[in-house]
Amino acid sequence: MNPNDILARQAAALLRDGRAATIAEAIKQARSSPDSPPDARTGHAQVRRHLEAMSMAREGWAEWHLQKQSRLEEVEQFLALLEHLFDQFEVRIAGRAARGEVDPGDQVHLRLWVDQDLSEVMEALEVAGIPEHGSRSVRAEAACGVARLTTLNYPGETIEIVVTLCPQREIATSTFNLTTGATVSTATPAAFRRLLGDSVAE
Repeated sequence: MNPNDILARQAAALLRDGRAATIAEAIKQARSSPDSPPDARTGHAQVRRHLEAMSMAREGWAEWHLQKQSRLEEVEQFLALLEHLFDQFEVRIAGRAARGEVDPGDQVHLRLWVDQDLSEVMEALEVAGIPEHGSRSVRAEAACGVARLTTLNYPGETIEIVVTLCPQREIATSTFNLTTGATVSTATPAAFRRLLGDSVAE
């Protein structure tokens, strides 16, 4: 195993054992360990791969797959809630979740545009049990000139869903990361449900 993989595995073990809360914290702790290979480097994706392999080895493939499926279903259930609440809207899943990659404790990012006043949208979501709201800074070039957007947080059973309310349809459907401006994976509800169906068939 090369030094970068060793560091990634050490960081994944810290997460598995509950000694680190985030991947960034796990990498930092692993680097400071005397067992860490000198000059080794790793990224979040590499640590996630090792953590996934550890989880699969510990739980067995069937249980690991069942838990993965339940996380995807949490996202799908939230999409169904939006479809129940609103008639004219656009929603996109953005980031890793758009590829069906959802780990325990992940924040799943959704962008939502609704053809209603923002206050009406927030009221409908609050009545549905999503009261916690805030805002986030975004890159104006990636968000049609807007520099700050309202967010709503929904704590699920195993994941957290963060909804960014978009004043324009084009912001919700953009394929750019609203914070960095880089290209990001996105998925419509239909595309996400196809991923969910593929996961069930495995």
